[in-house]
Amino acid sequence: MSTDTITAESTKYRSEFIADLAKAESGALPLELGAVSLNELREAMAKIFIPIAVGQATAFWGELDDTLPARIVTDPHRLRQILTNLLTNAFQFTADGKVVLRMERCTGGWDPANERLVGAESVIAMSVRDTGIGIETDRQEVMFEAFARVGGTTVQPGGETGAGLGLSISRRLAELLGGEIAVVSSPGEGSTFTLFLPLEPVDADAAFEPALTPSPAPTGTGDPIRAGACAMLADQVSASPRAPGVR
Repeated sequence: MSTDTITAESTKYRSEFIADLAKAESGALPLELGAVSLNELREAMAKIFIPIAVGQATAFWGELDDTLPARIVTDPHRLRQILTNLLTNAFQFTADGKVVLRMERCTGGWDPANERLVGAESVIAMSVRDTGIGIETDRQEVMFEAFARVGGTTVQPGGETGAGLGLSISRRLAELLGGEIAVVSSPGEGSTFTLFLPLEPVDADAAFEPALTPSPAPTGTGDPIRAGACAMLADQVSASPRAPGVR
């Protein structure tokens, strides 16, 4: 399946990125907190990306840690924007091989200067791992700059939405949600992009009242390339073939 087709599959979210970038940088991007079903989120991503996986002969599956709550508190739309972008990039740079989406509890791997994550009772990690082309070490931070691309080129505003544009906005969205995005990658071996968010479960028997109050992201800067205490960051994707799907 062509890159154009992959991009078209996520147009609903990508088309908003250029407008959202200016809002995010100015702190004017609003959040609308709600209850997010993790299983429904996984199924939504599968609905978008399984046809792409089948079309380009790439294995794809989703994994959901059974110790996670059924629902969490966050901005549903912004979370889907982030995951859609990470998965779009994974398929764009993985001609064959595997792409895996995993959601799990995590105890480390984020910037210790991130006060929201450090102070959270629990943290959820949503990781997208691929066996694609990978990213050179000196490009991994640059990738999060607006209009940067994997190959080192740039994209002009209003032109093609390159991986770096989406990553730049995704990182800012993650910060607005109280989290961050980290990357672990090696050329020729693939990449793992992990979204860390404070984990606030929703009581299934109680009416939903969001307790999470959006606040400015911490100003501390840290190395985004960190080994985490999550299975997806520590383990390699299994070499055994698996059909596209979710489990």
